[in-house]
Amino acid sequence: MNKLIILAIFKRTTTFFCGVFFCLSSYSQTIDIKEINVGDSILKEQIKAYIVDTKKRNTLFSKRGYMEVRLLYSNNEAIKDQLKLSYRIKDQYYNIHVRRPSEFPIFYGYISDKLVLFYDLMPGLICASDISKRSRRRLSKRIKPYLKEREHIIAKDSEGNVIINDRDFVDETYNIHGGIILKIYNDGKWEVEH
Repeated sequence: MNKLIILAIFKRTTTFFCGVFFCLSSYSQTIDIKEINVGDSILKEQIKAYIVDTKKRNTLFSKRGYMEVRLLYSNNEAIKDQLKLSYRIKDQYYNIHVRRPSEFPIFYGYISDKLVLFYDLMPGLICASDISKRSRRRLSKRIKPYLKEREHIIAKDSEGNVIINDRDFVDETYNIHGGIILKIYNDGKWEVEH
C-alpha cells in the first residue's frame, strides 16, 4: 500500500485509546510520541491496582520496571452488554531500541509514579519512518530510570582473551506472558482475567 494512502486512513481514524478520541492532526512526515493524562476511568483504576499487586509480589517492580498497556479489541458499535474494549496490562523491564520504531507506542503517561506506554489496536498503520527519531530517543531516555543500573561486563574465553567488554550492560527482561486482560462492556461492567 502506498504510504500516502496509509497516512490518509490513519488521519481518518479518530478513536485510538481509552474511549477518548484522539486525532493526530499533523500533516508532517513524522509523528511525535505524545504524553497523555489518563482521566479517571476503569482503565486507570485497574492499572493502579495492577501496580500495587505487582509491587507486593515482585520486589524488583518496586524499584524498576514500567507498564505496558495494549488495546486488544475495540467496538464503538457495542450495544447493551457487548464487549466494548479489551486491554492487556503488564509490567516490562527492557528498553525499546531506537532503531526499531515498530516497538514504540504512540502515547505514554504516568500513573502511580510508573511510566505507562499505551499501544493502540492498529500498529501496522504507522510505518517505521512515521515516528520521529527525536521522539523515539526522548521516550527511550524516559524508560532508562525504570531499568536496572548499568554494569561493566568483561567476558573471557578459555585462553584468557577478552571477548566481551561492555561498559554499558543493562540486564533487561521482556515479559512475554503475565499481566492481566481488562474487558470493559458497553453497559459499564468490567472483568479482569489473569
